[in-house]
Amino acid sequence: MQHTALYGAALLLVISAAETGYAQQLPDGTYRNGSQDGMSLQVTLQNNRVEVSTSTIGCLGVVEGWLGHNTSGQLFVVADDYEQSQCVIQLFPESGRGFRMQQGQGCSYHHGAACSFEGTVWLQ
Repeated sequence: MQHTALYGAALLLVISAAETGYAQQLPDGTYRNGSQDGMSLQVTLQNNRVEVSTSTIGCLGVVEGWLGHNTSGQLFVVADDYEQSQCVIQLFPESGRGFRMQQGQGCSYHHGAACSFEGTVWLQ
């Protein structure tokens, strides 16, 4: 229950930032993890629209959404179907041209149990 309230509050901040046109600038393009540990993770970013996909043996997942950030600058990907799944993925910039992703509770709705939307990806 506490996690749901936290992600709900984060979503409200993201929506506020997106509505004012204040969007974090990450370079458009395709980001990949290089299939580390047998799991492939890919993020495609185009004009603040995002598609995140993951795969490993016996597991696939895809979520589409939009990129935004809250007033403290924390980056998020918010799933288009947030009302149903409550999927929010936090992004943590890495040195160079990449970022680490950490999914929220509702994101498992979009993938199987053997994979996730977590890891570090780099612009290709």
